[in-house]
Amino acid sequence: MRISDMRRGLFGLVLGAAALMASPYLSEAAAPVPVATTADEFATAERAFRDGHVANGIETLEAAARRGGIRAQLRLAKLYAEGKLVPRDDVKACELFGALADRHSQIDRTDAAAKLIAEAFRSWAMCYVHGAAAPGWEKNVSRAAVLFYQAGVMLDDPESLYELAKMYLTGQGISQNPRLAVHYFFSAARKRFAPAQAMLGSLMYEGRVLKRQNINGLALMMLALDGAKPDEKPWIDRVYQDALLTASREDESQAQRLAQEWKRAYEADTTGSTPQLLANPSAVPPPVRAPGAPPATQIGSRQPAGGPNRNVEQNEFNTMPTGASVPPAASPVE
Repeated sequence: MRISDMRRGLFGLVLGAAALMASPYLSEAAAPVPVATTADEFATAERAFRDGHVANGIETLEAAARRGGIRAQLRLAKLYAEGKLVPRDDVKACELFGALADRHSQIDRTDAAAKLIAEAFRSWAMCYVHGAAAPGWEKNVSRAAVLFYQAGVMLDDPESLYELAKMYLTGQGISQNPRLAVHYFFSAARKRFAPAQAMLGSLMYEGRVLKRQNINGLALMMLALDGAKPDEKPWIDRVYQDALLTASREDESQAQRLAQEWKRAYEADTTGSTPQLLANPSAVPPPVRAPGAPPATQIGSRQPAGGPNRNVEQNEFNTMPTGASVPPAASPVE
């Protein structure tokens, strides 16, 4: 990727972020993250919910949130977004997500609460992706992109990096930039985010944006499927099965061995990030089987779920071959 491409893309988002932070919707400079975690109040609220005392639980969370409880305010926002324990109120949920993210917009990514604030930013972004039925909460994908940038790039949130990458790939809300899309898919994939691994693998396999890399692309999709959450597995499996329709048996076999190599490296790594095996999408080491490697059937050994005459249509990323449908932006209440 040319550095100039990345700089142009990032410059646009930084300007957008500056405009957003100057918006009348936001408050004054963020206060330091409170030392008190209000853990006892949070636990009390959860017990109230389990016992069926929803009103008491909400009251406890609201009190904790007013005193700066980050977990309490995030939990409260999610409750209104989910609509399970309380009537669903998208506007109230978005206001709570936005207020929490705004209050701690200057938090450092190394802070213990950074992941929670990143989730608040991501959920706030989703409010603008989908829009809400109230003035000021209309669908605004460009604004969402700025918030995804804040959560993903500034606070190291892999899901936000993935959402930002999809926007760059499709030109949704921001100028289309496939090179930056690959950069952010890669960044999220290195943080072991399965959907990003699947999309990066698909781009590698199909030779879109990147030089075609059959084995590495298949291996990434296998790794993604192996580590995906239950709700992610169906679409990742469809993308993988589509690739198998055109993959040779030799490529599939080599990819299985490479996926096992990466999986063992994951298990040996204690930092929580993908090892240097994936330091660069175009410089992934060749799939050499290591001594004592597990049988290749452990990852990616299933047969394709279709045949040569399978109906092939373009998905939302216009990738071919498909038949797969990559889901839209993830729910802010997962």
